[in-house]
Amino acid sequence: MFLLFFSSCEEQKYAKVGYQTNPKFTWSFAQFYGDYYSNYNISNNVLTLHFFTDGLKLVDGQLVGQGQYLILEDVFLAPNDTLLPKGTYLPKETGEPFSYFCGKYFYDNTDKNPAGAYLYYIDGNAKSSIKLIKEGKINVNTMNDSIYQIDMSLKTADNITITGTYKNTIPHLDMIRKRHQRKVYFSK
Repeated sequence: MFLLFFSSCEEQKYAKVGYQTNPKFTWSFAQFYGDYYSNYNISNNVLTLHFFTDGLKLVDGQLVGQGQYLILEDVFLAPNDTLLPKGTYLPKETGEPFSYFCGKYFYDNTDKNPAGAYLYYIDGNAKSSIKLIKEGKINVNTMNDSIYQIDMSLKTADNITITGTYKNTIPHLDMIRKRHQRKVYFSK
């Protein structure tokens, strides 16, 4: 009987973290970096988009709770855009408008860090896990010029299809000015 109890504890401790394949993201924000890749002959502007499911919240600057956190780094916009425009975004490594970089890992000394498009599953009782996004389409629409309606059909590196949705405002933070110690919010 002792072995049976011990065995069930071990299974819970190392239980595989699961993902919702149809997450409804309830809050979001964007970070505007301007022509961040101009040194690489890419003149287009860049945003990073952050999407969170309802079970996650910020407490003292830390993300806590249980849920999914989608990060889309390097979402490319035309040089005259500062807010996320309507359109269909596809994965491309060229930096052209209406594209984003797929997820991949890069190494900084011994640290393995995700970059591009990736999805965290965060559980307060288990270690967070990461899924890299290898392909997919993101459709962005706006209503009343301030509410975003975003539908995503993404595929992870291990071939899981994620069809997420988002409908709400997206505060845009100007990270160019933040580098100069000023927080500026764009609004729509």
